[in-house]
Amino acid sequence: MMVVRLNTEKMQLYGITYTTVLDKLKIAFGNYEITNFTDFGAVTPVLFTPFSGDLSQALRELTVPGTDAKPYPLREFVAMKLQENYKYITADAGGVYQSLATETDDLNTFKESISSLTDATGLVADYNGQWFTNQETFQQLGFILLVSVALMYFILTAEFESLKQPVLVMLTLPLGLAGSLILLWVTGGTLNIMSGIGLIVVLGVLDNDAILKIDRINRLRKILPLEVAIQQAGIDRLKPIVMNTFTNVLAITPIIFSSGIGADLQRPVAITTIGGLVVGTVTALYFVPLLYWYIHSRKS
Repeated sequence: MMVVRLNTEKMQLYGITYTTVLDKLKIAFGNYEITNFTDFGAVTPVLFTPFSGDLSQALRELTVPGTDAKPYPLREFVAMKLQENYKYITADAGGVYQSLATETDDLNTFKESISSLTDATGLVADYNGQWFTNQETFQQLGFILLVSVALMYFILTAEFESLKQPVLVMLTLPLGLAGSLILLWVTGGTLNIMSGIGLIVVLGVLDNDAILKIDRINRLRKILPLEVAIQQAGIDRLKPIVMNTFTNVLAITPIIFSSGIGADLQRPVAITTIGGLVVGTVTALYFVPLLYWYIHSRKS
């Protein structure tokens, strides 16, 4: 890059203005516009004929007039210097930044290499952008997920007055989340912020079926044997559980096939919710009663 510096002290001494020197430099670089013609929106600039020689010759031969009307060589007032600099710069709403390309997938290794580079050069590196924002959001969603599961366990413990039966409900959560992720993978979706919100929604809906099943079994066990109570509870709660699942699934299915503003954001939530509800229903109907029988049959 060519850096141009003006000797302002010498220009003031000889009474040469900044505009005069700038016009001569424009002639030397072939960028002096005299006027332009406009024809139906098309602008045609009229430029001064550029100097025929090289830049050094232009600085020697081009002159600027002083206050005494005497011409002075342009080179007496201009210093040209080649300087290395970035060929391209990148900017966005956050300001100007220099982008780097890396082939590593290990963020910690990349940060260590950048830190060693900044320490050696005295530069300051700041890590921000959409990727880092998403990572922070995922961490927050993970924390919310853990807190939700913990609160759910304590609430179920108080409801069932047992420490083991809430575990039966909690075991449906990993299977339901697995169903959500499998359906998300089959449909070509990705694990992003909206799908993470969908997983949290699944946690809130998924435990309802298992709670209904276990609560009904507990009530029937007071008057019926264990196996008979489990079978009767399955008959009694089959219709409500299936209706609850189909109502939720059919209500959000149109979101998958919708288009327009916001459809791409809503679709991951619908996909994860449907996958979790379908697998959670099967789990509540078959897996939960089986585990209930296994735990309580050993006591008897």
